[in-house]
Amino acid sequence: MKYLINVGILASIIISFSSCKKENTEHVFYFYTSTDTANTELNLYIDGNYKGILKNTSFTPDCSSPDSILSSLIIDQFPYGKYKIEARDESGEVKASSTIKFKKNSMSSSGNGDNGGLSILGTDNCIIVDIFE
Repeated sequence: MKYLINVGILASIIISFSSCKKENTEHVFYFYTSTDTANTELNLYIDGNYKGILKNTSFTPDCSSPDSILSSLIIDQFPYGKYKIEARDESGEVKASSTIKFKKNSMSSSGNGDNGGLSILGTDNCIIVDIFE
């Protein structure tokens, strides 16, 4: 009988710990720039990894924009966390730099104020990020 009680307690503990594991859901981010890119292109780097050339749109996209618009932006997926975002010109000079902190029910960004920035719009499933000089 004592054995069955111990097994029951152990099973309860294992179930409790397994329900506490960290959520690893990936969330969709769409990146673009509102900066005029006629004379220079801006390259997106996230945590030092090149992601592509930022597209300038003639309007501000949002999560209800047509798929044809959203699919033309840089799209990536990330779990909750902290990410360093940079836009660099063709010579590698940083034109915008910021950090995004993204967790359940909360998003924030911070920068050093020396160059450019970003704005974030969206929900858990669709996050639009404008990176500007």
